[in-house]
Amino acid sequence: MNKLSIKSALKKIGFVLITWRLLLKLKRSLRKLFLENSIFYKINYINERMYNTYMTKVSYNHEIKVNPKTIKTVALIYSRMHFDPKNDEQNKKYSQSSAANIARNIYCVFSSHNVIYTDKDEKIDKVPKADLVIGVVSQNFVKISRANPQALKILFLVNCHPLYRAEILLKESHELRRGLHRQECINSLFFLKAQKYADRLILIGNEFVKNTYIEYGSCPEKLFLINSGVNLENLTPNFSKRPDGKIRIIYSASDLGIRKGLFRVIQYWEALNFTSIHNVFELKIIGGGATFNKEIEEFVRRFNNVEYLGWIDSTKQEYINILQSSHIILFPSLEEGQAGTVLEAMACGCVPIITEQSGIPITDREGFVIKDYTNTNEVIDYMNILSENKPLITTMSTRSRNYIEKNHDWKNFRENFIKIAYK
Repeated sequence: MNKLSIKSALKKIGFVLITWRLLLKLKRSLRKLFLENSIFYKINYINERMYNTYMTKVSYNHEIKVNPKTIKTVALIYSRMHFDPKNDEQNKKYSQSSAANIARNIYCVFSSHNVIYTDKDEKIDKVPKADLVIGVVSQNFVKISRANPQALKILFLVNCHPLYRAEILLKESHELRRGLHRQECINSLFFLKAQKYADRLILIGNEFVKNTYIEYGSCPEKLFLINSGVNLENLTPNFSKRPDGKIRIIYSASDLGIRKGLFRVIQYWEALNFTSIHNVFELKIIGGGATFNKEIEEFVRRFNNVEYLGWIDSTKQEYINILQSSHIILFPSLEEGQAGTVLEAMACGCVPIITEQSGIPITDREGFVIKDYTNTNEVIDYMNILSENKPLITTMSTRSRNYIEKNHDWKNFRENFIKIAYK
């Protein structure tokens, strides 16, 4: 091959590479435009609202009462990534997460029965026959429920009504002038279809969570609230780990984003910087921040009293150490069922400053409920109260732990679950 041919070949290769890079850039730009343009979510929201209006006029299943003695087989639909009864190792990734503990304890409730455990997303070749169907929102819940009309069907819910979630996210996205991302938005149609087959809806959360379902047309008689549990043996207070001379605040979430109040936390910290107490506090952030990683990095660069620790598996001692060394859990979430990270922090004695939307019905004895998460001054006032009264932190820390012991024990969760199931 002569030099001219080689030069020509290199030009062609260069042209192909440049074209390929431009196409990839265009693809990323279009994908970003699609994913972060709220107009698409607004259209979906309108369609889902219309479908919900239609579905609420359709008569749902009549209440099915069962004799516990007649229940032999239970179909449980959850997530193998979090909990798998055939591989339930304590140190396995996600094994101590809220989802894993919930699935494990529901499984334990019916361990004396024949329990058929199915992942919510796995393909079912043969639909099982069951006397009781329990599951999270999924196609598999619909499929198994449809195949077992005689069974009692319980839909287990760990968030507010999905239409409320869509509405609040659209509103917050508009106010913050930030695009929504696909991972924060869920398809309401999955829930609306699953609800059609459910005889009972068990909700993790407080009255606020329950009211979002009533507001969007769910049958109140089918709604039952239950508190999630906490691993009280591992998550315990150790005030000796708390730093001297500083009040440590932790902000922890599995995925840091708009829904979890990331940008509200940034706003609070910016406002705190203009007060006389800003040097008293330090902030530790835990969570997956891939979506807004640049924003988090910029936030940390601007403030020397902020540290981002990334995502830490709750099975690790490092996670427990951080909770035990913190005085306050700050969590201005827009929508939850019941925030597991807050419950875990409270079990370690953290004083909660949280929204009502976080799903935990605390009183002013244990912490502070943010009435309006857009009101920065309200949050600063709570921080000011604690900075001026250090003994109050110790008192509220003890009350916070006591609250968890009383209301979020897994034994109580199992007992309450079976009462609802056999009601």
